[in-house]
Amino acid sequence: MSLSLLLLACAPLVGPQESQSTYQTENANQRQEALKYQSLDELISMELPLQSQTGQQPRDPAIGGERGRETGLAGQRGQQVQVEDFIMKGDGSIGWAAVSTQGLAGAQDRTVLVPADRIQHRIVENELKCELAMSPQQLQSMAEFDLRTAKRDGAQLITMIRAADASFDSEARAMEASARQPELHLASEMLGLEVRGSDGEFGKVDDAIVNIENHKAEYLIVAHGQMLGMGGDRYIIPHGAVSMRTVEDEPVLVVENKTVEELEQCVEYEKPEEGFIDPKVLKKVDQEMSGSRSGAKRNKGEGSRDR
Repeated sequence: MSLSLLLLACAPLVGPQESQSTYQTENANQRQEALKYQSLDELISMELPLQSQTGQQPRDPAIGGERGRETGLAGQRGQQVQVEDFIMKGDGSIGWAAVSTQGLAGAQDRTVLVPADRIQHRIVENELKCELAMSPQQLQSMAEFDLRTAKRDGAQLITMIRAADASFDSEARAMEASARQPELHLASEMLGLEVRGSDGEFGKVDDAIVNIENHKAEYLIVAHGQMLGMGGDRYIIPHGAVSMRTVEDEPVLVVENKTVEELEQCVEYEKPEEGFIDPKVLKKVDQEMSGSRSGAKRNKGEGSRDR
């Protein structure tokens, strides 16, 4: 018997069941990777059940039930808050969520500020489940956050956050002492911001792609060529490629190393059949941005679809 035949005879056989199992595992991993990327616009209005602090069975089958107990995601019956906005730093990281306590049983409708890392997520049966790891008592004891004032006067955000979150004090002192303070802004105010290339206006922020694992808006979806909010194309630009500037007393985002024509060659955004974004598209965005920085030239029309 030849050596090749001997090796073939000794090789383990992979049957159809093993192949199917491998495919299902890979598919599940891809779905989990995709689910960690979410729309900022949708996250701003999401409802957050409070994570069960006791592990007791909820009486309301619509909240947790058998599936909730099996996965450890059983929520507290009738207890939830609703996200009204997020506070972001200049690098796109989300530091806090402004949530309404209206959904808490027996609580007054107030807005409080909670650290973003208290929002926990898990993948359950290929679906994203988010919960707030805080008790009703903790939320009701927190100082009220005046979201209207924050929207009216963003310059007061550092002071307002410090008043609502005592743990922020040391970071606030460092920000105030810095010669170039990181920008703090409401996430909702980033939506609709003008985006410019190095030679002029390109478009407006239509949405952002948030990685919920690190609580960071890693990419912007920028609408270009729209008329009255309709038509045009949408492009994906890494958040790290833009800088916030003030032009005529208005905040704008600038991609300093790209002209408008070059931005038109960025990867286009198209919502996939499932989820909000295909992670493979984001890898292409990163590759093309890295290539452009090293002087690589691309032909107009390259993107996530054929034009």
